[in-house]
Amino acid sequence: MARPEKVAQVEAVEAAVNSARSIVLSDITGLNVAKVTELRRRCRAEGVDLKVVKNTLAKRGLEKTPAKALVKYFEGPTA
Repeated sequence: MARPEKVAQVEAVEAAVNSARSIVLSDITGLNVAKVTELRRRCRAEGVDLKVVKNTLAKRGLEKTPAKALVKYFEGPTA
């Protein structure tokens, strides 16, 4: 049985994708915590949503959306 927290995260990904005007993915390999924090701060300042979600949960959330083709890109550190 799925844990309620994980189900909620999958539903949140699905809702965010369905309401998004655009989606941008980026490989963040090599960025340290300070640089990722700066990226998140700048995104927030520009009104961009950047969420941290396990790849498996992101993939499940994308499966029922028009953006399901993006599933293949969720390998390794992805923003």
